[in-house]
Amino acid sequence: MLRNIGIVAHVNAGKTTLSEQILYLTGKQAFLGEVEAGTAVMDWQRQEQERGISISASMSTVFWGETRIHLIDTPGHVDFAPEIERALQVIDGVIVVVDGVRGVESQTESVWRYLEKLAVPRLVFVNKLDREVADCDAAIRVLAERLAAPLLPMVHVDPEQRAVTDLLASTSADLTEARARLVEVCADEDAAVMADYVDGCYVEAARLLPLIRRATLAGKVVPVYAGSALEGWGVGDLLTGVCRFLPSPADRCRRSADGEELRPDRDAPSLALLFKVALEEGEESAYLRVFQGCLRPGDQVETSAGLQLQLSELWSVHAMHREPLLEAGPGDVLAIPLLPGLCAGDSIRSPGSQLALSVPVPGLPVLTVALEPQVTEDQAPMREALSLLLRQDPSLSLTEDLSTGEILVSGMGELHLEVFAENLRSLMRRPLRVTAPRIREAERPLQEASAVGECIRRVGELSIRARVSLELRPTARPGPAEVALAPGAVPNELLEALMGPAAELCAGGLSTGRPLRDADVWLLSADLGEEGGEASGLLAQDALRLALQRALKDCAVEVMEPWMQFQVRCPDDALSSILADLRSRSAKITEVMPSYELATVSGQIALARVIGWATPLRSMSKGRAELLLELSHFAAKEHHKKA
Repeated sequence: MLRNIGIVAHVNAGKTTLSEQILYLTGKQAFLGEVEAGTAVMDWQRQEQERGISISASMSTVFWGETRIHLIDTPGHVDFAPEIERALQVIDGVIVVVDGVRGVESQTESVWRYLEKLAVPRLVFVNKLDREVADCDAAIRVLAERLAAPLLPMVHVDPEQRAVTDLLASTSADLTEARARLVEVCADEDAAVMADYVDGCYVEAARLLPLIRRATLAGKVVPVYAGSALEGWGVGDLLTGVCRFLPSPADRCRRSADGEELRPDRDAPSLALLFKVALEEGEESAYLRVFQGCLRPGDQVETSAGLQLQLSELWSVHAMHREPLLEAGPGDVLAIPLLPGLCAGDSIRSPGSQLALSVPVPGLPVLTVALEPQVTEDQAPMREALSLLLRQDPSLSLTEDLSTGEILVSGMGELHLEVFAENLRSLMRRPLRVTAPRIREAERPLQEASAVGECIRRVGELSIRARVSLELRPTARPGPAEVALAPGAVPNELLEALMGPAAELCAGGLSTGRPLRDADVWLLSADLGEEGGEASGLLAQDALRLALQRALKDCAVEVMEPWMQFQVRCPDDALSSILADLRSRSAKITEVMPSYELATVSGQIALARVIGWATPLRSMSKGRAELLLELSHFAAKEHHKKA
């Protein structure tokens, strides 16, 4: 039996501590790693150990009884949401960890919504119940209310005894009411159980297990476990729940990008998804999940982009450690050496197969830094290191300011870019100047505009000409600009040369650095000069750039700035000061809610208002407050006075 599970949670909910306890409890490692001490095996990267948080997804394989479990520990910070989403593409079930002291937090809600979208079966583990102020019942109640979740408690918690009781196996009269809820859910699935339930008969666990499993896989219930990851109690029951109720690879129907149902069959054409690229002990690795077929060392494969490759080695993975594999079949998660041209999100398949897997599109980066090596000779090492980091993290965006020659890298937040800059310096091993983050604004056209770009180049006696005509149209649809084709607008030989670059020009912001939003770019015509032979694709791209620049110049544009959904967790005695400070920054506060020992303030705020706010926030709360930001929308730019 096989389970592929991910562990997700808000930052500091105890997700990695739970992973470490699972490794220890299953005998995978002989000691219990600690996050705060920097000894957590799953947080093996230097920055993870120094910061005390998970930055990238890590994995291991453990056994619980006869069940083999591929375990993927994901980051909790919102800046690394794209890393979480890529990992969730390859798992079949999830453990959602909830802090029993703090309850439901913003990232818990965000990940839960994403799991709902993917229809991923899940369990909940209410953690930190060893703390005196923890309240398991309140955490479950709030989770059920705020997420409309069909939660089904599977254990009874006794915090004084540091123990949980399995309700399915219980015959205690004290737990009759709690167990009756389990039976009631099963009665909805089976007429015979319904009859016994109505008659007041005791229904054995063996009859209930398959019914709860069926309801879990269908999304009708979410089993809830509880305990303390730090002290280890309740974790064994959770692992038993993973084996009982979460799906095997054969239980979840997966489909290719074009809708074809995939078969977890070793003899089918191979198909795997590359979901992560990592640098471990100086060696680049690619992490794969096999969905159908079988991979072996020496196999010839191809990517969905048509790149032909040969697999040299396969490895099983335990954090940063690897061991050789002879083959990997449906459901297996493994690593291979990173081959040239591979990057996160690629599909790996049998040669000649047309199958591919869809991957989530990263959210729009909101902050940008400029990079500059101290000496010109370091340009090449910098670009080589950048290439590797961009393969590892597709949510990073690289552009070049044509007016200044600066290399610009955009990311999801301040922490994301801090981690990137440290990784870049570590790879280069040379001095590097990185500017303070600046906000990545956008712009949208307020009216329609059309333009023509024409470029002529003489090559010897030949005159090569390319001409592109386009129209820029504002739309009511919010989001990045989309490129569309008028019927018969572009000859087939120019499609590849123009469509991709057109999208890149819109995303890169031409010379302004601002991506184009809320607009359609219609390519009306593109042609090559009759005299002088064929125009090159590069010349056609120059004409395209010129046409788009002219269209933007001829129409009024509005500069837009990112607005963030924020959540501040703070001590009660700092709440009034923080609320006053947020109001001075023109924040739109939507909710102020007490939550155990901390209060929660939620709302929306312009990103420009909170850049650098971490220092005053720490001062107002004596270092105890926490700020989380997630992109909400773009709005017309305001002129901000310094708060």
